Amino acid sequence: YCSWENDIEIKGQQIVELVGEHLSKKGYRGLFGITFLYEEHAKRLVAVDCIPQYPEDLHVYSLAILSQGEVPPMDFFHIAELLGKKEEFDFEAVNAGLKKRASLSHIFLSRESIEEMYLPLSPGIYSFTESTKELSFLREQAFPWEFVNDKEFLMLDSMPRLGRPTIDNVPSLFKLIFPRSIGVSSHEVAKDVAVLISTLSESLRKKNS
Repeated sequence: YCSWENDIEIKGQQIVELVGEHLSKKGYRGLFGITFLYEEHAKRLVAVDCIPQYPEDLHVYSLAILSQGEVPPMDFFHIAELLGKKEEFDFEAVNAGLKKRASLSHIFLSRESIEEMYLPLSPGIYSFTESTKELSFLREQAFPWEFVNDKEFLMLDSMPRLGRPTIDNVPSLFKLIFPRSIGVSSHEVAKDVAVLISTLSESLRKKNS
């Protein structure tokens, strides 16, 4: 989902590059993240903060980049820089590849009110039938390029085992990754995904109530 024009996207990229140049001059090496807010009515992009560490959701973006198979993910340059490895790259081409929009999205399932895992869920690829609310485990795979169609999705990332307590101080129970856009607005997801999340949340919380 993208509610802004291309010039807003370019503005965000320019801010990131300016901040990166500033951090580099100060001696910082490696990845950093910037949080933006977009005021749709004013067509204005605002940088809220800069966190000089590995961004929390970057691994999903890196999986999307690896799925496209055109340029290395940002993790590669992060690790190379910290190891002092100097490689020759056409960085204009790399930047262009990293800026391409990928058909991959993800959403977290909140851990709130879930203290123990009562559903027999395993990491892997699933499907969901909206009409019957049936969740089906398909196979033990963990990468976006292993999807067969855009109706499949991954469930993984810190997924507790059956009967085990959930992890303290971790806000999300696990995440779901889809090979398509699931957003229809800045506060709404596609209907089938909304039913899936509601079904999972209700089932997990019913067992914990």
